[in-house]
Amino acid sequence: MSVYKRFPEIIETASRAFNGGKTYFSLVSGDSINEISFYGMKNPQILRNLNDKYEITEDLSLANILILNNHGLDNSYLWHLIDKSGFSGTRVIWCRDNHLGEMANLRSVIGADFVIPAHSSCSNYLLNARSVRGPTVPWQMLYETAEMATRLRQTLDSPRQARVFGGYMSYGFAKRTNFLSGLSQHADVFDIKLNSREKKDTEYFKMSREDILNQWLSYKTSIAIPINGDLSPRIAMGLCAGQTVLVSDEIQDLDMVFPPSLRDELGIFKFSPSAGTEELKSIARKAMQAYDEEGREGILKRHAYAMENHTNERRIHTILQSVEKIATGQLAVVMQAYPDGVGMTVDYGNPDIRIAL
Repeated sequence: MSVYKRFPEIIETASRAFNGGKTYFSLVSGDSINEISFYGMKNPQILRNLNDKYEITEDLSLANILILNNHGLDNSYLWHLIDKSGFSGTRVIWCRDNHLGEMANLRSVIGADFVIPAHSSCSNYLLNARSVRGPTVPWQMLYETAEMATRLRQTLDSPRQARVFGGYMSYGFAKRTNFLSGLSQHADVFDIKLNSREKKDTEYFKMSREDILNQWLSYKTSIAIPINGDLSPRIAMGLCAGQTVLVSDEIQDLDMVFPPSLRDELGIFKFSPSAGTEELKSIARKAMQAYDEEGREGILKRHAYAMENHTNERRIHTILQSVEKIATGQLAVVMQAYPDGVGMTVDYGNPDIRIAL
């Protein structure tokens, strides 16, 4: 099918989902590649403050929109199962790991009507003649925020370590692993924990969910370093824990999501990995000093900002609203050619459209 036939088909189906009545949507996990696995129905974070016109369902015969939460795996067979289920609505894929696994991501997006990247700077390769790339919707926080909010208030006056926390998987292919390993040699300032998925021999794999949340809440400052220019959810997680945050200048969407004025307000400190350890130590001390100077007020300010702007609920709403804007003509779609991809997309040349929060 040519793009000239495909695009009207996509818009016609999506328009029916937003025809003035209730819009029913389903959330499907891309981590279960051989079966349709729903999520969100019993999650108060996703259902909290849900717009009245949106309603979540696990009945695919009722759903107008299906959002597949893709985590970098090949979900092409999952689309086949969704086809067999009888679902006839609009298919959206949220590519949370589009900075990695290009071939798996490409096989997954071909089956969708709308592609929502989590990282704009490395999403051109997702363009194709079968689906429309919508605005980038960054990944939300790592863990459920309701639990974090409860624990934060319980520990608000508890002392925190005056060190920079960094908990990461030790990927051999990622240059950040060597950088983090080097920081771990400076334990007076940095508490870096590198974990191996293969060995699973570190403390992390023995920790409960509560243990992990308590770990975040026991430090004044944390550090966010990308694998491949990606905007790490660790930034929002650190803010939710009330921390000041060190962020690498290698994060390519940083200024769009956290512009300089907002970074100054929240205590987000930008650094360059190439500047050397002593320079980073100096910035880390400034970040911890900022934490101390603002005290409880700063903790609650950063936490409130993260809860308002970077929850899973907020991201799901944004995806639904972005699809509706495209379906109703509020966001124009063009055919765009880049060196690394050709296809249908909203205008990524406009920074007001490129990122949606």
